[in-house]
Amino acid sequence: MPNKQGNFGKTQLDDSPYFGIEVPNKVRGIVSFKEVISSREYADAKGEILIALGKTAEGRIMVEDLAKMPHALIAGATGSGKSVCINVILASILCRYSPDEVKLLLIDLKRVEMELFSGLPHMLVEKPLDDVNEIMNALKWLREETERRYIAFRAVHAKKLSEYNKLVGRESQMARIVVIIDEASELMTNPLVRKQVEASLSSLARIARAAGVHLVFATQNPVKEVITNEIQNNLNTKIAFAVGDYNHSMVIFKAKGAESLLGNGDMYIKRGKDMVRGQCSYVSTEEVEGIVQDIRKNNDVDFDYDAIDRILKGSKEELQTFPIGGSMLARADDDDAKADAKQDAKEELLKETLRICVESGRASCSLVQRKLQKGYNTIANVMDYMESKGWVSEQVNNKRTLLITKEEFYQMYPDLLEDK
Repeated sequence: MPNKQGNFGKTQLDDSPYFGIEVPNKVRGIVSFKEVISSREYADAKGEILIALGKTAEGRIMVEDLAKMPHALIAGATGSGKSVCINVILASILCRYSPDEVKLLLIDLKRVEMELFSGLPHMLVEKPLDDVNEIMNALKWLREETERRYIAFRAVHAKKLSEYNKLVGRESQMARIVVIIDEASELMTNPLVRKQVEASLSSLARIARAAGVHLVFATQNPVKEVITNEIQNNLNTKIAFAVGDYNHSMVIFKAKGAESLLGNGDMYIKRGKDMVRGQCSYVSTEEVEGIVQDIRKNNDVDFDYDAIDRILKGSKEELQTFPIGGSMLARADDDDAKADAKQDAKEELLKETLRICVESGRASCSLVQRKLQKGYNTIANVMDYMESKGWVSEQVNNKRTLLITKEEFYQMYPDLLEDK
């Protein structure tokens, strides 16, 4: 890491009559992730999403709170340390926070960097997204989720996620969502979606902070076509690694300096007007794999299949509606074989959905989806019908309560009791 020799007032990046001289160490030192995350400073730090980022040029431990950033732009040339920085953020979250506290939505347009995180219980979607249509659906879902959260906040007179979670029971608490977009230039240079992506990200960055949704936008191509003024202005924290020239530094944080960084994790971080020189901590691929394997070994996986269906399928799924106003079990008057078969399938789906809810003791859409391998809209319509019959409660904070007992269920379906 660089060793700062001479500190005559402010740094060389400020408008000042003074200047400082920075001389790199003759022997490069490595700031290990283990050293930072094991430090007293990290253990004593207070925050919602603490990141073991590294050390300053003076050797002080750098612990950042992603919730206070609350969104970050990370840019640097190939080999400068950008990808390692993303792994440091992910490793920090995985080491300190449970899946109930933080959920991850990973967008990996290079399709190689984040694959090892697939299937982790922290993942909002089981795998990193790399399909443009899925990414657009995900951004739309995030906007809807943000608005849904604000409606829930108003119901309990809370202004932000931390207040809401203190006011409600444990089962109703919401996790923070960290969205990491690696190599965003692949999206921002796609003429078919560029404007939509820019508008979606800018809108989310403006409104999502209090809802507990945080964006990390990373690129190795810091040019105006990728980091537009709209993106630059709405991502409050900028982290720059070594870049090719002065213009790239100006695009990142409207100041020079990043073109003089030494590479291999040497960085500037800018929050507001303050810029700090530092060395990003280093976490190896093997260390990350060890963390991932340990989490998989010691945690059960229970994905939110409602959210996954909406993100992956969006509006493409053909809705299968149920006649809520009338009797779902009534036979059609005609003798059409296809109509009868369809009605039988609906009856069987209703019976199986209700059976799963009764035997598990909870009316969970995601549980039924996982058991029956059905889409969100299909099961949601069944749940709506069950609500109209008084078998489950209405949905509050994305949850329902089972209102029918096992005895009542088996009175309705005695053949299932005999099968037991």
